[in-house]
Amino acid sequence: EWVSKMFPKKPNKVKSLTIRQMHQLINAIYDAKALTDSEDAAAGKVPEAFHWYVYQYMLQKYGVKTLAVQHLWEVICSAKKLRKESHRVDMFARYLGFTSDLVDEHEISLYLRVFSRLKKVKGAFLPENEHLLQMFNLFYVNSLFDDQELQTELGKRKVTQLKMKMHMLGKERPVRDEDEKRLVKNAVVNEAEFCSVMLKVMRERYDNKDFEMLFFAGDVNGDGVLEFEEFKGIVLACKRSGEDAMSDMELLRMFRQSLELTPEIDSDSIKPAAFAYVCKRHGVECSDEAIFSLLLQSWPPARKEIEKNLEYMPMNERMPVFAKIAQMEAWLADEDGDGVCDGDGDGDDTEKVINTFRYLQKTTK
Repeated sequence: EWVSKMFPKKPNKVKSLTIRQMHQLINAIYDAKALTDSEDAAAGKVPEAFHWYVYQYMLQKYGVKTLAVQHLWEVICSAKKLRKESHRVDMFARYLGFTSDLVDEHEISLYLRVFSRLKKVKGAFLPENEHLLQMFNLFYVNSLFDDQELQTELGKRKVTQLKMKMHMLGKERPVRDEDEKRLVKNAVVNEAEFCSVMLKVMRERYDNKDFEMLFFAGDVNGDGVLEFEEFKGIVLACKRSGEDAMSDMELLRMFRQSLELTPEIDSDSIKPAAFAYVCKRHGVECSDEAIFSLLLQSWPPARKEIEKNLEYMPMNERMPVFAKIAQMEAWLADEDGDGVCDGDGDGDDTEKVINTFRYLQKTTK
């Protein structure tokens, strides 16, 4: 984990936090991160990577590094222990990098802003249920989606989709008396359902597929490690929104941000999701033509390395690889001169070519 790489000397005694203590801490971190992200967005800055922010939060809270690291270890160990017992802790652990896939910082930032705003609406938060899931008043949840900033960021169509999905999740909740009934209006949704709907819609909005294919097209040996010049070549293969060209300084800044958003501290690799996020934040526009152009450059040296590694494979395993190589050659020939990967013409051609390219890289390693 990133914390053990940053601070390899684990404290002898690490206190375990209860679920309620973790919930309180997570809520406090979310509120602080949402505020910081709003300030960064206003200043045109990329949000701080979540795992770095948690360490920064501990530094601010405890004042000195030793205490901050001690409590950071407590949070990490408690999150690992409790994530199966609490949806909120599991989400927090996911944002900290407990899963193999990098979560888009834009997704985290937007979710935290929505969650933080909802907390400020009187009557929106209801007591936790018996499973320690936070309950939300659906009436106030839907009114939150009328927020102009949220509609601008997600788009009105996605906001309407969110409202419809939330409405479908509405349930009848038993109430103790008439006063509570008037407040609650019966329709509620729990935090697990709320998160599920929010994340699904946000991922559709911030789809990274094209940029990830661009990354794979420019990664000649498929190991995810890019030197600055390689990174620069991939980005410059694309167009940029607006007319201003990218300077080497901005490209270097993008390179640094991509590395910072990849959790592995001692690795030179860049996560495709991190690359996609940084490109979009800097107005880079991806296209099938850009991917094709990069593949034309990457394929000759990649093929040379693939054929070299074939010498070490058993003969019966070589035939499928030869077939895929021939397929790649045919696809990249661009016989119709349209500047894109033609594949078999069923509409998913570029993705199929990239998948074949990655198959050849992995199979012959």
